[in-house]
Amino acid sequence: MRFSFLFIFLLAKPIFSFCQKVTTGSPAQSIPIFRDKTDSISFAELDKIIQATRWQRPAKEDKKMDEKLDSAFGKYKELLKISVGQRYVYTPRFTLLDSLTTKEERKYATQVTIYKLKSGKLPIELFECENIERLELVNTSIDTIQSEVEKLKELKTIEIYNNKPSKQLRFGENNTITRLIIRGENEKLIPIDYRNLKALEILDLCRNNLTRFPVVKKNKKLTDLLLVDNSLKKLKVNGRKLPPIKKVDLRYNQLKKLGGSIGKLSSLRTLFLNFNAISKVGMRVGRLKNLEYLSLYENQLVEIPTSFYQLTSLINIDLYYNHIEHIKPDIAKWKKLSVLHIANNRIYELPANIGDLQSLRELYSYNNRLTTLPKSLDKLTQLRILRVNDNYLDSFPYQALSMPDLQQLDVSNNRITSLPKEIFKFEHFQILGLQGNQWNEPSKEFIETESQRLRKQGAVVLLDE
Repeated sequence: MRFSFLFIFLLAKPIFSFCQKVTTGSPAQSIPIFRDKTDSISFAELDKIIQATRWQRPAKEDKKMDEKLDSAFGKYKELLKISVGQRYVYTPRFTLLDSLTTKEERKYATQVTIYKLKSGKLPIELFECENIERLELVNTSIDTIQSEVEKLKELKTIEIYNNKPSKQLRFGENNTITRLIIRGENEKLIPIDYRNLKALEILDLCRNNLTRFPVVKKNKKLTDLLLVDNSLKKLKVNGRKLPPIKKVDLRYNQLKKLGGSIGKLSSLRTLFLNFNAISKVGMRVGRLKNLEYLSLYENQLVEIPTSFYQLTSLINIDLYYNHIEHIKPDIAKWKKLSVLHIANNRIYELPANIGDLQSLRELYSYNNRLTTLPKSLDKLTQLRILRVNDNYLDSFPYQALSMPDLQQLDVSNNRITSLPKEIFKFEHFQILGLQGNQWNEPSKEFIETESQRLRKQGAVVLLDE
């Protein structure tokens, strides 16, 4: 059936796209929400038709069935466009507590799920699971995680999915839980303050419709704070002496400004801000002197913020898909920088002193507006990847000849006419991109034969066929 695999691919995208954003915890199936109940019913009916036929392979072509499914899928996509949100359905992953009918069975269970419990507290049978390491709550109504949980000495992780308490969830004092995952739909039902979890190291509050930054100033052991796919419009980090948080993940929120209060997290090493709408950045962000990885993939920056140049510990910075036009000479302050992602912007030229980045190993500057590359680029002898494809370069970047250990070089889709034959003497090529240029006759004469030789050595050579 000609549409089978197309359906499998396309249907997977709306159903599981948010699972790609949120990579920890239980996978979820997303179901669209509609204002009109009739649309919800229609969507469910169409989904049944598509799911019932997606694996079918009739012996011969059935045009009527093809037309029926084409029509169903067209309506399915139109309904997706008018959905107003999504709800998530979770299924149990571990051994159900209800299935452990004896004390002996409960004694040896290490991963347990409590499913569809209507009680406001954890059941007493759980406390007989003396070797439990992970506890999962799915579609429950728990109001309180009792302090008695601390008696389960091996229990380090609690995961809570679609819990709907009668009031805000409360944790009793605990000195053993190191990892907490919560997924829900209403931020008013989950705690804002986690001070009772004294040993907490990883707090994962992705996909909870949060509008406030959680209070974690008392969680002295906290290292990872994951807030992906929420509704944060601004950051207000509360407290002075904050825990030694090393990683904050704020992808897929609604941030327009990166406020200075993030600068309070002085131990921060990794900061993800991808897929927001950030156009302004506060000066106090420059206080993050330990920051090594910074990512603002797909935001609204028109320039690299001044405070970023103060981040002298940066090893990797990702500024893909912004609106940056110029880069200041202050880039030289990034002495430790190993990877520079500035592709898909509006950059006219790289700074003349880019050669000062002696630690740089990967430079991604494709799909910009570059017409030339700085001479100092030849100082980057440690470079392994140079991608300057899809620009307006008139000549081959001869600076690359000073980079004998290059593994990837892509100059595709420029205006280059002449290629130095010496480039084919490099011994470590994995990828060489040459397509989409107007090579002159002398270059054409050796490009094809030399490319065949590189391919025999296992390299990928991109040429116009």
